[in-house]
Amino acid sequence: MLVGTNPVRLTSTMNALINQYVDVAAELKRRRLAELSSILAQQLDTVGRQLRDAEGKLQGFKIQTITQPTEATVLTPGTQQTTGTVVSRYFQQKLQAERSSARPRGTPNVLARAKAGDLAVDATQTIPSVRDAPDLQASLKELSTAEADLRTLHYRYTEAYKPVQDLQQRIKEIRNQSVLPTRPR
Repeated sequence: MLVGTNPVRLTSTMNALINQYVDVAAELKRRRLAELSSILAQQLDTVGRQLRDAEGKLQGFKIQTITQPTEATVLTPGTQQTTGTVVSRYFQQKLQAERSSARPRGTPNVLARAKAGDLAVDATQTIPSVRDAPDLQASLKELSTAEADLRTLHYRYTEAYKPVQDLQQRIKEIRNQSVLPTRPR
């Protein structure tokens, strides 16, 4: 023990430091959870819009196809031998035409924004090939978490703080290596 020090004063100082540490840690955790909640709410809104759009398209498809011929459609005499072939061929050609004309509308916008450095993780979910790629989904989740952590650190620290710089570098690596790898030309 140090000569001339008061053990009660040392104890109260240590307790004050520990309480301050716990308070700061709790505040950072609260902010991180609030940020993650905000991100999840945005993703929920995006998915909700996609669901409503898909339901509207389904409803439109049902309305449009109600007037189309079916297997039970009565055809004029003499075509009964070709009924199955005519109707199935009609549907095959119609599906093929729809598939060839359908292309994701938002894809060029999402890609342009991503190349400019403004990658909206929830917007990438509108691209079917992204939704079907588990490795890319994992990278996007990692990117989203890292960005939330960076926002939380920015509440407390400046750009000069080493963990902030490290996290910014990690985000850059995730974007350039996993999410938007540059291809050699």
